[in-house]
Amino acid sequence: MKLAICAGGTGGHVFPSLAVAREWTQRGGEVLFFLVGRHTERPLQDLPGVKSFVISSGQVSGQSVFRRLKGIWYALRGVVQAWRILREEKVGVVLGMGGYASFPVVMAAFLLRVPRAILEANAVPGLANSFLFRISHVAFLNFEGASRFVKGARVLITGLPLRTEFEKGGFPPPSNEISPSILVVGGSLGSAVLNRHVPEALKMLHYRGLEFSVVHQTGENKRGEVEKAYSTAGFSYRVIEFIEDMAEALKNADVVISRSGAGFLAELAAAGRPAVLVPYFYASRQHQLHNAREFEKAEAAVVVEEGEYLTERIADALMRFIVDREYRRYAAERARSLAKRGAAQKIVDCLRELGENRVRSH
Repeated sequence: MKLAICAGGTGGHVFPSLAVAREWTQRGGEVLFFLVGRHTERPLQDLPGVKSFVISSGQVSGQSVFRRLKGIWYALRGVVQAWRILREEKVGVVLGMGGYASFPVVMAAFLLRVPRAILEANAVPGLANSFLFRISHVAFLNFEGASRFVKGARVLITGLPLRTEFEKGGFPPPSNEISPSILVVGGSLGSAVLNRHVPEALKMLHYRGLEFSVVHQTGENKRGEVEKAYSTAGFSYRVIEFIEDMAEALKNADVVISRSGAGFLAELAAAGRPAVLVPYFYASRQHQLHNAREFEKAEAAVVVEEGEYLTERIADALMRFIVDREYRRYAAERARSLAKRGAAQKIVDCLRELGENRVRSH
């Protein structure tokens, strides 16, 4: 049976997609990837035998009138592209990884009466998923609270599919050292806000007499400016554009400063690491803030919203994790309690059932 997966080009979409694809192919199925956006081909290189297609789609929410019209046009063009491919490839079931990138393929599947499901990674779904739930058979959710937004589809709380290295576990608790290791991550593409404010916050803490070391992921082409910001620091630091082995980076970290995209939060929970979370202010429907609040509610993180005195507020939030080792270990345990493993297996079980039911009905 063929499974079509549609995803955007960022790590938050691609890594869970790859986890589902691996599980599906290990059971003898075939996978077609429909990709939208930049950085789409690189992650597929280590997954042989998978066909990939880059199609059009467009964003509507939060855009100007002209950009909305343009987004609708690209989305409709993507529906036509996806309809042709699904029909020619005789796809048995479709999984949308969420967002506007999923719209063309899930809509084409609806028109062809191909079984379809949506994965919602965030605590609050965006406009695209809120609509796609209504024409899908199943909604796979990462946060239980998101179920109140689902209309029409059957709900399964599965968590988010993880990369193999996170699924295996084996992460030790954070060290009890007086001088902790701090990991700064702004998502797979980096964060200008964290790149600007975190080095200054860390220097502020060092001036207060605190000791620590830092690894800072900057995102593509941003390393130079961040290196310059750290150049006057009196502590050990390493600046890198992209971390290839995030599991190893988290294993070596005691505290994390990051955005609050759902994919990274799932890995943070699997690793059991406490965090200072700075949600991306312009995220659709403030979903990063809602994701972060779920971790704060569980006492696994401290949330610092963007705004005035951000540098000082990041420093104040981080300070307790550095000086209070018991609190650091407690928050790590609370983060680990949020981990949901086995999501890819649960999702594939359900998708196979959907596809087989369609075959039997024919």
